[in-house]
Amino acid sequence: MRSIKLLKMSKANKKKHLIKALTWNVLAMTTTYFVLTLFPPLIDLKPISKEGATGLVILDRIIKFVFYYLHERAWFKIN
Repeated sequence: MRSIKLLKMSKANKKKHLIKALTWNVLAMTTTYFVLTLFPPLIDLKPISKEGATGLVILDRIIKFVFYYLHERAWFKIN
């Protein structure tokens, strides 16, 4: 009975972590997009086009995902 309860908790935690990871990525993508499009004029720089910013946001998330994965694998090997 206890193992069933632990299994259900484990699945719930995995789902919670997945949702947390997805919402964090949406927040990070939104922040990067706004930094690229809205903030440059505030410091007398030309803003990036919306299309350019979208492309950079996607590239940014892919690169950061790869680096995060490599970072996690390195920590896993240490432990």
